[in-house]
Amino acid sequence: MNRTAFLDGIKVISTTELCNRLGMKLSAESIKSFGAAQPYAEMNVGTFWREEDLPLICTSISERVLSVAAAELKQRLVVK
Repeated sequence: MNRTAFLDGIKVISTTELCNRLGMKLSAESIKSFGAAQPYAEMNVGTFWREEDLPLICTSISERVLSVAAAELKQRLVVK
């Protein structure tokens, strides 16, 4: 079940919920480093992201993973 919260009338998800939806564990800092979105709120209880930014976050993570995969493949082709 997706858990969506509201802050100031904005639909947000916590980093934990975002990671649950992705099926992987990432820190808020690593999500920030992808550069697609900044947190909507950072509090003692956690970091919250606009739910509408989830596609941007997913795209930035995918692009990073595919970039690393391409570099690894290129490196293997050059070595052989």
